[in-house]
Amino acid sequence: MELVINLVCVNWWSNYYVLIDKVFDPSCSTLKVYEEGAKNVALSALTGINATIFVYGQTSSGKTYAMRGITENAVTDLFEHIKNTQERAFVLKVSTLEIYNESVIDLLNRESGHLRLLDDPERGIIVEKLVEEVVKDINHLRHLIAFVKVILLFMPVICIHF
Repeated sequence: MELVINLVCVNWWSNYYVLIDKVFDPSCSTLKVYEEGAKNVALSALTGINATIFVYGQTSSGKTYAMRGITENAVTDLFEHIKNTQERAFVLKVSTLEIYNESVIDLLNRESGHLRLLDDPERGIIVEKLVEEVVKDINHLRHLIAFVKVILLFMPVICIHF
């Protein structure tokens, strides 16, 4: 069963809110979560919009499992769209980072140390010195994803940004 809601969560102790577009039942497939919750975000990257699919939740709640399926579906759809749109040239860039206890670490450059978040007047919030790897083809992207997965095996908390 799928739960579809528009919900605004407001904290009484602060003046910000979070808009939740959709909540999926725990029995919902990863493919359905991708198709209805992440696909449009992933494909928006091909229109020049920076796209982030962010998974947040308690320990052992299925974040890593869900992101594996979402990532593979996104990679397939991105390159399928590029293949079918030969009249345009695309440049895909990938960054991966971990956020843990208010520290940001670049997973493509482990020697970067803790990175700073900066408020850029033109681009909004950016991560200073975050590596952006230009993707050559689908195999290169899959290699980068596999590289990050290996690194994450040795790190306690996971957040994948692409």
